Amino acid sequence: WLKHISVPQMSRRIDGQWDLLPAGSNTAAAPSESLSYLATGVGRIFARTGWDTSALWMTFVAGKYNESHAHQDQGAFDLANSEWLAVSNNIYSASGIEQGSEYHNVLRFVQNGSIVPQREGTESTMTVNQLTTTGDADITANLTPAYGGSSAVTNWTRNVKFLGRKLTVADSYAVGAN
Repeated sequence: WLKHISVPQMSRRIDGQWDLLPAGSNTAAAPSESLSYLATGVGRIFARTGWDTSALWMTFVAGKYNESHAHQDQGAFDLANSEWLAVSNNIYSASGIEQGSEYHNVLRFVQNGSIVPQREGTESTMTVNQLTTTGDADITANLTPAYGGSSAVTNWTRNVKFLGRKLTVADSYAVGAN
């Protein structure tokens, strides 16, 4: 299946580890027929418009934040079509290990001049309103838990719709004082 990937070698040093996977033989299996995947264990959705090189691809995260080395990216999404269209700023860092929410494409909440961090040991949830094998996705996520009960963020929900080569992201939030 790896023989069907349009990128023969990773271009960034941080992604070089993936070049260690063997590409397999020329008789490798065809790509999956499904154009979407819900990875419930890690709280991610992946969807694409096709397997061709002109396909539009997206991912969205809302799930467990339970690792000390995990990123504060609950609510983040990425979009690509031959190049990055919307992506975490972290991808352009020297190491790729910038964990703070200011490096990810999430709403940034600031209280008394300081960024309110997402907190380890929390779990955001997502409701999948639609996820089809043709790549359409409509997700609503409750991201409030990511802030661990902070009085600064009293509510944050994000709706992500990936329908017909169009990504729409809508946020609703409420904040505390300052």
